[in-house]
Parts: sequence; structure tokens; C-alpha cells
Amino acid sequence: MATKRSFLPSTHGVGSFDAPFSYVRAILGEPIYKRGYEGHDYKSDVVWQIFINSNPIEIIRVYNYKDGKNYLGDEGKEVEQITYWKIGSNNGEKARAYISSRLNVEVE
Repeated sequence: MATKRSFLPSTHGVGSFDAPFSYVRAILGEPIYKRGYEGHDYKSDVVWQIFINSNPIEIIRVYNYKDGKNYLGDEGKEVEQITYWKIGSNNGEKARAYISSRLNVEVE
């Protein structure tokens, strides 16, 4: 039986930044909300995905990591309380520059 293969390149952690959830949402729009355990990716609660049309396609993901309710249960933060964000991408340098410029934040 054939399996589906993603046409999207894989991403990895390339940086992080501090900003209130409300600010990130105001600039990047509504995130994808994850409710509970979804496959292997239960370590985050929200994610924004940004696709940059280039060859190859570039992906930037902004997400919380291991500090929300999905991972910590009742002891985790509500999404609106999250202020520390991870950045994942297949092009670290461009992703850090994009997030720094778009959100006007210092990217670590």
C-alpha cells in the first residue's frame, strides 16, 4: 500500500522570542489551536505556519513548547498566558530575520 509523502520540507528549531500571545496573534493572525493529544505533537498548544513561496518552499512555524495545558495538564499555562515562543524552519537565517522584522522582536 502506498503512503502519502509530504511535499513540504521538514523543519527544526532555529530560535525563540518573547512576546504576549495577544501581540503575536494580532500580527500573525489566528493560530492553529491544538486540543489535547494530536499524534506525536502534544507538546504545543498553538502554532502559526507561514509559507514563503520560493524554490524550495520555506516554512516558518511559531509555537509554544512544553509550557501549555496539552503537555502539563492542569499545571500548564492557558494559551493567553504564553509569552515564550519557539521558531521552527527549514531556513534558520531567513526565519529569524522574518520574525524579527515582522514582529519587531529580538530573536534568540
